[in-house]
Amino acid sequence: MTKKRGQSRDAGLLGVHGLVFSSPDPDALASRWKKLTGLPPLRRSRREVVLGGPELFVIVRRGAKAAGDALEEVHVAVEEIGATGKKGSEDALGGDSWSRSAGSFDVVVRQFRRPPGRAWRRRRAAV
Repeated sequence: MTKKRGQSRDAGLLGVHGLVFSSPDPDALASRWKKLTGLPPLRRSRREVVLGGPELFVIVRRGAKAAGDALEEVHVAVEEIGATGKKGSEDALGGDSWSRSAGSFDVVVRQFRRPPGRAWRRRRAAV
């Protein structure tokens, strides 16, 4: 909650909508998350696995073997990003967002404003 000209303004936290992890074995950690959440794979590469979609996602990126599994980012959705007192920039998820360090991980605050980018759209099954 921020104050502006003597009034309280609430950003309207809608909830957590994404988590980003690093892991020496992204496939194994993504598989555990898929079993826990039922989120389907959206895309997969050598560097990362993305489960879910823009509304709720888990991304597992390849990290250093010595580091083990680690939380890198927590993404939260808000009703009004302007109420946070920080200006957001356009992102691929179809929102305006900003991020800040929260110690060992980053918090990304996002207000959805437009349809997500192509990489975040689920492919349609062939008819």
